[in-house]
Amino acid sequence: MAATTGFIRTTSGSSTEASSGLNSSRISEVFNKNFLKHAVDRLVLAELVEKFDLPKNAGTMTMRFFRRGAANVDNVRSLTEGTPLTDFTHTTLEIVEATLAQYGDVSKISDTRVATDLIKQLELETERMGEEAALYLDNQIRDEIYTTMSAGANSAQLIDLTAESASADRTVELQDLDKACSILKENRAPTFAGGHYVAVVSPRLSYDLRQDTKWVNVSSYSDKEKIYNGEIGKFFNVKVVEQTNPKEFDHNSGTGNGHAAFVFGKEFAGTVKLAGSTSPLKPQLIINDKADKSDPLDQYLTAGYKFYCASKVLNPKFGVMIKANKVTF
Repeated sequence: MAATTGFIRTTSGSSTEASSGLNSSRISEVFNKNFLKHAVDRLVLAELVEKFDLPKNAGTMTMRFFRRGAANVDNVRSLTEGTPLTDFTHTTLEIVEATLAQYGDVSKISDTRVATDLIKQLELETERMGEEAALYLDNQIRDEIYTTMSAGANSAQLIDLTAESASADRTVELQDLDKACSILKENRAPTFAGGHYVAVVSPRLSYDLRQDTKWVNVSSYSDKEKIYNGEIGKFFNVKVVEQTNPKEFDHNSGTGNGHAAFVFGKEFAGTVKLAGSTSPLKPQLIINDKADKSDPLDQYLTAGYKFYCASKVLNPKFGVMIKANKVTF
């Protein structure tokens, strides 16, 4: 029989069909060289937040951001002719700092495996590491937002539906997006290009949102506006983006499970990486395949990556967190 492209045939050591007349050495297993699809998360936070580079040779691993305080109308005073002002006003600056840390991973593969394995192990490790680095960054951004917005100082930017006494009121609805949008407008949070805010939700929360007849699916957009990765629809000027790596939490003494949704505008949060270094979204693989003191006979190679990054909420007032019950099917 002609060989089948993409398959590997190996012989089995035994046969359970004694009466078939087939020699055990002819019983074979066929392995498909093409891997089946595995679950890959849809990650969107790193694309939506601000991105900064810490300059090389800066002498520090901390980036400091400055923000001018909001306008204060009390600084405008009446003047009396011929009488100069004797007290002076000055701009106030708010400071936000993000400190970078280094992360990475490494895999060890023997030379025999590389030379004889039917599966390209190096390619497998490369793909795995790339996915895990991106997932780590998404976790870091998500957890930074959740922790910051859970703080008591930011309670005005928290809509906690799971605290409602009636279980029916713990489900997220479009009116909650509208409420979040109103809070952002009141806080004068800057919008994204096109004048909209973004809501990042889990598939379970998006299911609840889509039950409302006022929901607008992305497929029904009439204008050719920018569509984000994972965007599934909108409600007024809030675009809803779906992701599969939500922050989960227990509520009501562990009797319920919830998901956190983030609604925000520009400069709500950001990530910082070291300038000239690789991004966690596209880490550069470092392969060591030469003999050295630790491996004098060159019997294995190592493949790994490293990156510097930090995630920070830049202005809590430019975002709202909605904590809602996770619907069960």
